[in-house]
Formats: sequence, structure tokens, C-alpha cells
Amino acid sequence: MAVYYSLRHDTIVSTTLDWQIAHGIGADFPLLMGTDTVTPPRIHLLRYDVAVDRVVAYVPLLANLALETLDPGAATRKITDRHGDRLPIQVCLDAARREQEVIADVSGLAPEVLAFETDLKGKDFYHSIGDIQTGRFQTGKQYLDAYRSQGYGRLADSDEEWDQHTVAVRHVLRGQPHPTTSFTETGPTVL
Repeated sequence: MAVYYSLRHDTIVSTTLDWQIAHGIGADFPLLMGTDTVTPPRIHLLRYDVAVDRVVAYVPLLANLALETLDPGAATRKITDRHGDRLPIQVCLDAARREQEVIADVSGLAPEVLAFETDLKGKDFYHSIGDIQTGRFQTGKQYLDAYRSQGYGRLADSDEEWDQHTVAVRHVLRGQPHPTTSFTETGPTVL
């Protein structure tokens, strides 16, 4: 469900125009290990509607400009990554373009937040985002019925709760009006 949380106030952030990149980062986020317990971090997807004049840099453009300033064969040269492996510069350029990274000033902006608990329900909610965003399922009941029919009986909770989650995901990812919030498009949406 999209709710506002008391998070630290961001100023300049590295973000993306592609929700799937942000989702992948959250899905791959490592566990935080303490002395006696393993505590998975709580995942939040934040959406900022950012005016163009707040964009500090668009990384794919910077990658293209960097390549233009180097000689024509620069993309085929190799660099050393943080693990000591050699990889072609073209791999870095492709990643920069694919990730659609935006550096933006979000100071004073309140994000829309999708927060996911660390329990089983939170993980199910998190992994359902793609099916909801693509329109594969229009309601929480459709989602639950489809997965329960495949033997995933562990998906608990009420249809109503899943319907609320579906509405919140659609609102944050597609900009569809949420019943309890107003929404206006002010520029690029970054996650």
C-alpha cells in the first residue's frame, strides 16, 4: 500500500526511470547480519515526480558524451572492475544505457512510498509487482486464485488486502490515481 513513511530526507539521489531496475535492486538486496540474528532489510520503493530542472545528470547521456570525447575504438578497450577482472568499456556503456540512471535533486519533495515488510506476505507483495504492473492480474483475487491453483497455498491474507496492494502498485508505477491521494504529473518519474 502506498503510504508516507518517516524516512530520512533525500537531497541529491541516484535513481532510475525504469521501475524494473529499482525493483531488481530491492530483490537483490543482501541480508544485514548481526551478531546473533540475520535481519533482512525492509524494502521501500520510492517514487518522485521530478521537474526537468531538478535533473542534475542523465547517466546514459554522460556515457555517450564520454565516448564522443574518446577515440573511436575506446568502447572496445578493457578496464579493470572492482574484482580485478578485465571487461570491455562497452559493457559499462551498455549498463549505463540500460539502467537509465538519473541523478536528481529531490530536496523538499515527498515521495510516494511502497513499503514491504520482511515477512512472507511482504515478500509475496514485492514479487507480485511485475504481474500487477503488466496487467496480467487486475485484482488481488485473480492473483491469489492463479497462484493458489498452481499449488502456492501459502499465499494467505484476504482478497481485499491484495486488492489494496494492487491499487497502490498501479498508482505508484503507472501514475493511476489512488483513491486516497491526489496525483499530478510534474515531469519525469524516477524511482
